[in-house]
Amino acid sequence: MTPTHNSPRLLVVLVSLLLGTWLLQPAPAQAPESATEKAFNAARRLYDDGKMAEARTAFQQFESQNRFSTAVPQAICFQGWCCVSLHKYPEAIDTFRRLIKAYPTASLVPEAILKEADCYRESKNYPKALVIYRQFETQYPKHAMMPQAMLGEAWALFQQNDLKTARDIVGKVRAQFANDPVVSLDSQFLRGQILTAEKNYDAANEVYQQITAQRDNPHASDALFLQAETLFSLGRFQEALDNFQSFAAANKDPQLLETADFRIAACYYGLHDFVQARDHFTAFLQRHPNGTLMPDALFHLGRSYFEISQKVTDPKVAQVNLADAVKNYELIRAQVPNNELLPEVTFQLAYLYTYLGAEDAPKSLALFQEFVERWPENHLVPEALYQIAHNEFAQAKFAAAISAYKQLIDKYPENDLTPFAVREIAAVYRTVGSAMLRQEQFAQARDAFQHSLVLYPTDASTVTLAQIGLGEACLGLSQFDDAEKTFKQILAANSQNTDAELGLAKVYLSQGKDLPANAKAVDLLNKVMASARGENASEAAFLLANYFFNLQDNERENKKTALAYYLRVALLISGPRGEEASLRSGQCHKALGNTEAARSAFQAYLRRFPTGRFISDAQQELAALPASPPQS
Repeated sequence: MTPTHNSPRLLVVLVSLLLGTWLLQPAPAQAPESATEKAFNAARRLYDDGKMAEARTAFQQFESQNRFSTAVPQAICFQGWCCVSLHKYPEAIDTFRRLIKAYPTASLVPEAILKEADCYRESKNYPKALVIYRQFETQYPKHAMMPQAMLGEAWALFQQNDLKTARDIVGKVRAQFANDPVVSLDSQFLRGQILTAEKNYDAANEVYQQITAQRDNPHASDALFLQAETLFSLGRFQEALDNFQSFAAANKDPQLLETADFRIAACYYGLHDFVQARDHFTAFLQRHPNGTLMPDALFHLGRSYFEISQKVTDPKVAQVNLADAVKNYELIRAQVPNNELLPEVTFQLAYLYTYLGAEDAPKSLALFQEFVERWPENHLVPEALYQIAHNEFAQAKFAAAISAYKQLIDKYPENDLTPFAVREIAAVYRTVGSAMLRQEQFAQARDAFQHSLVLYPTDASTVTLAQIGLGEACLGLSQFDDAEKTFKQILAANSQNTDAELGLAKVYLSQGKDLPANAKAVDLLNKVMASARGENASEAAFLLANYFFNLQDNERENKKTALAYYLRVALLISGPRGEEASLRSGQCHKALGNTEAARSAFQAYLRRFPTGRFISDAQQELAALPASPPQS
């Protein structure tokens, strides 16, 4: 986030400097001083020396002691000017009004009226300022200060964002007073500001270039600053940097210097020279620890540390920079908790904790949640909801993840992240369904997979995963027709899907002892064994082994067939199926009369699975075998 380029307060400083140059003229040469003149001139010297409070007191004293002096109107006027310099605008207005009322024919009255309007403008009472500027223009259409009144009116309109009317008045001033260099300069400054407010930065830059080109121009420094601001707004950071550095080297105004120092650092940031940006923002905070731009500097300093962390190759250096970024963002939250940057700071801080590592994930989650709760209308809320859901999902908090995804989907259906949220909530439901399957909570699994299919019915790969889960859940619930329908849908889209073939075989095996169904199951399981690898192949072998082991007809051949499958399963896997296959192979050997092979198989089972679920079966089978013949 880049702070406002031209703050209104800064413009007030610049334009006040410009519009005020014509109001005070040097004191005329005096004849030998009388006591009255001496008192007046002493007060005037205090004013010229910048001692405004003392000067105001001295002029007040002069007025009270010299009520009949012709210099009293001028003394009152100076009192008003002292109040202006002290930023006591209501008192200044009262003083100028007192002068106008007490001395309506004094030559200073037009100046007092105009300065009263300026005070209303400085007090941000723009409507009242406009009334008085226009009153002056009506009363004194031929007055020498007419261009200043018109410019004051244009400036008040500008500050009310009535850019068109302000621009029209500036055009009239430039046309009517083209031969007045001071008026021309002042109008150029205001024209530049209007163009800047209209975001016509190229035209504004040309205006400021014209001003700075006048080497003997007393306002060249101010124009240089405004030109730098304009170049910054244009994203011409190197040119802006050069101008800001030139300005900072020559200008001593503390308010403008603070802004220039900040912009220099911001130019480096804009140029992606984040090391220089870091150093200059750090220097800025040391020079202006309580400045108005301190929060912005902390924010950009944090961003600079983050950008550096993304460019370095050493993970330890990256972590150090991330920690420094967090530190600066936390400072903003602690020191300026009501700053306008706080929403974005909170949002980015949540991301930073994500980058720091899994141990900081709870902090990241808490900050994203705080962001959504405190700034529900912020445009970043959808992304925060997405990150909350993502975070909860990663921590297996499925209900919370689903809730956050649903909030994003329901409230922001047109957001760019919503399709991703739909896909991921479908994935959450698939994950929940799979977890329910493992826990044999088949009804909950079925519902979860159905939710997934409703939410994301268009992506073939994810739909297939959900359909397989749904078919397995229906199998677990003995809803064989629904399971068969689901697996056939998968095979209609992809006839080589071994998961669906395996599922459909389970459906056929579960439907009873119907020979055609069993024959279909055997064909499918053999097909899976031939084409699949890993879990599917071993499960197909296990199901075939169990099928032939339990088949009553032609028992000897069936046991031999079952034995071959069990041996394959026992070699491939060591989980529950591998354990059962190890026991069943011994039972097959026993049924086939291979006593010693059976004995070896049961003993092998006891060695491999000393705490297995078939321990007692293996021990009983082993005890029931005839004793081994004595070795000769």
